Amino acid sequence: MCAGRAEVVRLLLAAGADPEERMRHHTALEWAARFGHPAVVEQLIARGAAVTERALAERPSTSSTRALRQGADARHRTTRA
Repeated sequence: MCAGRAEVVRLLLAAGADPEERMRHHTALEWAARFGHPAVVEQLIARGAAVTERALAERPSTSSTRALRQGADARHRTTRA
């Protein structure tokens, strides 16, 4: 199931979807972190999604948290939500 979500996100990003778009006051990255989708987290960061403090605060799974931390370290651009 998670692989399917990652594929949908890949297709949306390839079609020009904005990785910074908000829904219900949260970014796609924050939602992916909250619900434990590390592959989606990695894709969004690779496409320029800002790693926010809110996203870093989500801790549903170790792999999502690890992907977020690596993305934040790699970009050195943690921003406030």
